[in-house]
Amino acid sequence: MSESTAKNNLSSQAKRSWLAALGPGIIWASTSIGVSHVVQSTRAGAEFGFTLIGLVILANLIKYPFFQIGPRYAAATGESLLDGYKRLGNLAFGIFLLMTVITMFIIQAAVTIVAAGLAGNLIPDVLPVSGWAAAVLLSIIAILVIGRYALLDKVLKGMMVVFAITTVVALLMAVTSDSANFSHDTTSISLTSAASIAFMVALVGWMPTSVEVSVWHSLWTLSRMKQTEHKMTVKDALFDFNFGFIFCMVLALVFLLLGAVLIYGTGETLSGGAVGFTGQLIDLFVKALGDWTWPLIALITFIAMYSTCLAVSAGFSGVWSRVVKIIRPEKTQLADRVYVITLVSISLGGWLIINSFGSSLRQLIDFATTVSFVSAPVFAFLNLKLMSLSHVPEDAKMGRSMNSYSWVCFYILTGFSGYFIYWRFFS
Repeated sequence: MSESTAKNNLSSQAKRSWLAALGPGIIWASTSIGVSHVVQSTRAGAEFGFTLIGLVILANLIKYPFFQIGPRYAAATGESLLDGYKRLGNLAFGIFLLMTVITMFIIQAAVTIVAAGLAGNLIPDVLPVSGWAAAVLLSIIAILVIGRYALLDKVLKGMMVVFAITTVVALLMAVTSDSANFSHDTTSISLTSAASIAFMVALVGWMPTSVEVSVWHSLWTLSRMKQTEHKMTVKDALFDFNFGFIFCMVLALVFLLLGAVLIYGTGETLSGGAVGFTGQLIDLFVKALGDWTWPLIALITFIAMYSTCLAVSAGFSGVWSRVVKIIRPEKTQLADRVYVITLVSISLGGWLIINSFGSSLRQLIDFATTVSFVSAPVFAFLNLKLMSLSHVPEDAKMGRSMNSYSWVCFYILTGFSGYFIYWRFFS
């Protein structure tokens, strides 16, 4: 075999390896490109103009090290971060499960209510928000029970491609439209203002998403390897994650810019209700693209939020199924049943919250994002601790520069959370 042929074969194998790895990063991106982007980033631009661009970038960069540990650890060890937390001891394992119990119904409600609001705008005067929420959740149950990871992977890849193209086109048309506003003064952010601090905490809490979603990513990495029957290398797993991460951060900035260019300075106040807010969101796109695009934009924006609901439902269900496998590894059928039971339970719990608090979209989302903000340093620390365990291969561990960067990011996260707790309870 000639040297050139050998190089071509290696190149072909590398491409196949990367293609086989692609999937978990897209699902992670689907989880992220939901409330944090569609709601929070748009609000950031609409209420503060371009002021919070730096904060959005910073929030992504300081969480990056802890998210990439999910696929890195799974590819290196063949087990999930949840298995790793169990290795650290029952305290670490219990903390994650307790936080999951506290937040899972609220998070499910928060993402579903936005999708339901978009459905209500897409097909008006048919069902109330709670009715659309029920329809969304029932369809998600059907998809995940029938297809599990394989169908989840296929559905979300298609959704993200369509959504990304349309969103970028909307931004390009927005910045060239007559209604674009670039001349406004920068709104100042006060570190002593209750409104400013509360909003920044809510923004960072889920920007790009909460740190504990790294556990879900590790589970999806294992599922991808099982689906493709391909042992993913750490390099391949990080390629997949970095693709999704960059995709996420760019779209977060796109939504912020749309809010700043088309809403800021107009005097328009964003609604706190699901249907009202999402109706304004659709109008934002239509202003940029023209009235003829309304049905298309309404449908595509709904797809974006529906994909988040789908990924969140799969994430929580996968966690509790994995818990059974860790505690009772011989109970394979029980783990499968727990997946379905969890899926139905969080759907019902989320729907009950929506039915009771559907008119308070902002408060619901802000509470969930604040909890994620405060707990972020805990899961960041656990993830870093895992990478130092002896069963992790040395060549899979982070290099000196990335390790140092990770600890700097951990201290920044801790400082932010500490300041918020002090401001909230002691100032």
